[in-house]
Amino acid sequence: MNRAKNDLLKKLFPVFIVFFLFSTAFPVFLVASEPSQEKVQITEINLVRYEATLASSAQLPKDYMKIPFGSKDQEVGGTDQDPEHFTNGIPSAFFPQSDGSVWILDSVNSSLKLFNSAGKFVSKIPLELSSSKNKILIKDFSVVHPDEFYVYSDLDGLVKRIASNGKTIVEIEGLNSSLSIGTDPKGNVLVKNPALTGVLRFNPAGEIIEQYTNQYNLSTYCDTNGNPYGIKGDNDQIAILYKATNASPVKEITMASFSLEFPIEKNIHIVNREILGTDQQGNIYIELVACDDPGIIHLNRFYKLSPEGQTLATLNFLTPPSVISPDLPRHMVVTGDGKIMTFTVDSTSYGLVTYSF
Repeated sequence: MNRAKNDLLKKLFPVFIVFFLFSTAFPVFLVASEPSQEKVQITEINLVRYEATLASSAQLPKDYMKIPFGSKDQEVGGTDQDPEHFTNGIPSAFFPQSDGSVWILDSVNSSLKLFNSAGKFVSKIPLELSSSKNKILIKDFSVVHPDEFYVYSDLDGLVKRIASNGKTIVEIEGLNSSLSIGTDPKGNVLVKNPALTGVLRFNPAGEIIEQYTNQYNLSTYCDTNGNPYGIKGDNDQIAILYKATNASPVKEITMASFSLEFPIEKNIHIVNREILGTDQQGNIYIELVACDDPGIIHLNRFYKLSPEGQTLATLNFLTPPSVISPDLPRHMVVTGDGKIMTFTVDSTSYGLVTYSF
């Protein structure tokens, strides 16, 4: 009799286990499914997913100029001109000038090219190539004035001050792994280099004059006194704009603070804080992007701030089709009259576009 009971229990044991698991999991399944009743409404634009309300109020950029890919003076290099795929297959950097013209670093064709506001070729500066396999190495540049520039050669770890004919005036060595360069109002060059603890400043003679130690959030953009701006956050809910008024030791002055105001249950985080530059009046422009865990963007906004840090205007924006690459020193810049300029690409051309406040 006991043996019969044991045999029966053995046969029923898997049934009990299934029943137990089902009865335990089923209520959890119901609880987990409840948030699906309040799904985020999504609008997808240029393969980017936005929260629908944001998308409906955000601005697309306006075309500024379009330049065909190629090797001629009136063209810029693309993937077809870089068969070794040594670059991203597009210009590495660009900077608008006060008259509406734009300097473009045609990395593939190893030239700095100037195009007028109508997108017509004006002039070019040949850039010396590295002696190492004669490859294209210029990654970033900065304009001192129309006849003088700084350029950064990535693999060589060199920053060069060059003349308008491309000839080297000064060469600064040992700057491998730098991210970007910029020029202050005195013509000094700032180099953002996390491997060398932050931002370094060199005078036009190539001598180091300041080193901002452990300042990984500093940019190469400065106020009128040459103090570099930085942006950081103690957590993923805030962004703090500041400037460093001293290098050793670093003295920070907080200029503005921004906090996310979404309900905590939405689980939205700041994923990008970036200083985009300054305009001719010294106003500062920053970008904040916030998204939820699935990657849906809930905040995609430019801020225009006074030199004192007061918010003057904001603009929700939609990102155009572009090449999002960590290898580029920057994706957006500020024009002298206060527009945000970025780039787009298609199979045949490189385009510059702008947002207006």
